Amino acid sequence: MLKLNDKDYTWFLFVLTLIFAAAKVFGFITWNWLWVFSPMLIALGLFILCYGTAGIVMLVKKHKAKKELRRMCKHD
Repeated sequence: MLKLNDKDYTWFLFVLTLIFAAAKVFGFITWNWLWVFSPMLIALGLFILCYGTAGIVMLVKKHKAKKELRRMCKHD
């Protein structure tokens, strides 16, 4: 069975971007440069979205834990 990990997807997106860039430079496609680099931009956007969401969740949990600790200390 074929197993793919994160590095396989990264290499695929990198190679796809290189192919698009070479095609653009040599005139095989007339796309806007934004579309040429879109595979890497989409990957970057997903990375930022995932880690940003995880960071926000961690901050909220940390804030709730501090709030709970303060509440517990006031009762003592």
